[in-house]
Amino acid sequence: MIDNLIKIASDLGIFAIAAFFIQKLIEKSANKRLEEFKSTLSVLQSKQTSLHNKRLEIIEELYSKLVELNNSMAILTNPLKQTNKDFEEYEKELTENASSSYNSFNSFYQKNKIYFNENTNKIIDEILNGFHTAFWDYNQFNFYKNTGVTDREEIIKSRKKMMDSYKSVKDEIPKVRKKLEEEFRKLLSVE
Repeated sequence: MIDNLIKIASDLGIFAIAAFFIQKLIEKSANKRLEEFKSTLSVLQSKQTSLHNKRLEIIEELYSKLVELNNSMAILTNPLKQTNKDFEEYEKELTENASSSYNSFNSFYQKNKIYFNENTNKIIDEILNGFHTAFWDYNQFNFYKNTGVTDREEIIKSRKKMMDSYKSVKDEIPKVRKKLEEEFRKLLSVE
């Protein structure tokens, strides 16, 4: 009986020692995997931070270009303009500024639209379309005048469109711009 107890104790001791070493191997393997996961998580967080910072820069630049475009279109389409310059020359300068601002905004957006979700892109496209339409409507009268269109009805329509372009820039586009600002605030986690 004592021999059996000694044998059992001996077997239990060996079993306990084996269990101890197995436990240490499992802990070492788990720690190694944990470090690998930490490293992978760190890389992913770094990429996410880099992407977020890039998006911040793009939003800042795009919004700045949008403000420039809005200002140049508001000045162009405003029916009450005062200048000491030749009015036609002044009008040409304003038209070139608005066109340049539109092209700058559109070009920057097209190069960076991949950084925005589909809804944000739809809103920006709606803004671009609104400014494009307002620009054309405003300049249609001058286009007709410069190309010799004399149809009184067409000229009257183009003058009305000219006035409507100011209303669009003043009243309609700001509504869409507000939606874009809300989207940007979400992307920036600013509520």
